[in-house]
Amino acid sequence: MSITSLKDGIGLCLQTGNMARVYADLMKLQTLYLDNAISAAVMVVPSQPIALIIGKNIAQTTRIERELEIFRKAYHVPTLVLGLE
Repeated sequence: MSITSLKDGIGLCLQTGNMARVYADLMKLQTLYLDNAISAAVMVVPSQPIALIIGKNIAQTTRIERELEIFRKAYHVPTLVLGLE
């Protein structure tokens, strides 16, 4: 299982592609968290305006933040979402 980077217990995922790929990243991060390989995560994705410029259904901060709240019962990793401008 690979993510963009892992250092000092922090898992990093950089996702600039289709929103569907974000769910795979979240599953990887959750698995690493449950295996005690990470204690927190950082997701780096385009901001909403940049995602709209890149294309349709691109991963973006606003949607990920909303969906992390929806999935809070299944996804337990403390996660910082950073937007690319």
